[in-house]
Amino acid sequence: MSASRIVKFILCAAALLIFSAAGYAQNYYQDYPDFQAGNARTEAVQVTTCGAFAYKVAEPVLGTGSYPTQSDFQDGLVFSLYGTQVTPDVVGKITFTLRESDKIQYVDWSISSPYAVCAVIVKGGPGARVYYYPAGADSDSGLTAPINPKNDKPFDVSHVTFVFYRTDMPPECWKDETAWADGSRYVSRGNWATYTKYDSGSTVILYAGQTMDAGTVQFSEVSADGEVTVTITLNPGWRFAPVPENVKIQDYETAPSEKPIPGQFKWKGTADSGSNTFSIVVPANNYYGVHVDVERRVACPM
Repeated sequence: MSASRIVKFILCAAALLIFSAAGYAQNYYQDYPDFQAGNARTEAVQVTTCGAFAYKVAEPVLGTGSYPTQSDFQDGLVFSLYGTQVTPDVVGKITFTLRESDKIQYVDWSISSPYAVCAVIVKGGPGARVYYYPAGADSDSGLTAPINPKNDKPFDVSHVTFVFYRTDMPPECWKDETAWADGSRYVSRGNWATYTKYDSGSTVILYAGQTMDAGTVQFSEVSADGEVTVTITLNPGWRFAPVPENVKIQDYETAPSEKPIPGQFKWKGTADSGSNTFSIVVPANNYYGVHVDVERRVACPM
């Protein structure tokens, strides 16, 4: 398990530290030295399981602004995390200030919205500092990027990503998992991915994280057109990850024996994260690799 994954699990405990050094924000935060920058959703899922949508202030400048702008929506900078419909009237407005004092950059923010902020990612240098708000927050001030060890001062702010959840509903927290239809392993060591021998009308378990029962995969009889319908049904507490092509299938005439690359699978589809069932039609064959990107409901950080 990677360091970032470990941190994700323990942020409720020792990893959530309280700092009160003069001049720095007094709040719960965690530094991620190996943080990988990306779009708002990519960044959000690295560091927290909370949230309905995320927004990234991509190129902040010194001064105060009101975000998101209409062009931010048009440019795709506001990302749904779990199938939530994201529109300007839902998001509301963030008043965002980037200020500098004694050559240190600070972020102040407040929001007017039906949603509250559960995490703020302040990227600077090679890493990021993530501020957590388990009960939700509508403002904060004095946030900084991680400390530069060369001068013991925070790095300049590269960008800031906000993660939100609706305040009049209990926050739902989910964790990404990879799932495969039950069967034989592609390779005996390392990758645990499995492929399934086709049996007309059969149903097998969809395993996530190798051992968790996430649902079922059913294979229909071969149609007159020489096709098979593959139906994936998720158990309660599971849902399809809200990403494009979250279902990937490859058919084989003979049993495969090499490590699979799901991104190169020939048959792909996008299941709605708001539904627990998805069907896709593929050519009839003797074996299938069925890969599904799912999410598991977990306890929210407190």
